[in-house]
Amino acid sequence: MLEIKKQVEGQQVQIDLIGNLDTNTAPDLDALMKTVFEEGASDIVLELGQLKYVSSAGLRVILRVQKKINAIKGRFVVRHPNAIVSEVFASTGFDEILTIEK
Repeated sequence: MLEIKKQVEGQQVQIDLIGNLDTNTAPDLDALMKTVFEEGASDIVLELGQLKYVSSAGLRVILRVQKKINAIKGRFVVRHPNAIVSEVFASTGFDEILTIEK
């Protein structure tokens, strides 16, 4: 299960993920991110402080967001990943392509 909260402050959109980002829940985040980009967002913060788990399906969504941000020369920050999520990022090389704030 994944709870997604979206907060907009000016040009910045913060997305809080609570629970597990996996095969069942990744499409929900993907759909939200498409909407966020359609609304013109170019400054996105992904708050992972309460994310317990991320699967390869979740990583694919995060990678798509990073690629889209790169294409529009925006800003994408991933904040507060826990030890498990941080290890997944490190083992997959995502820690080298994402801007991560601990």
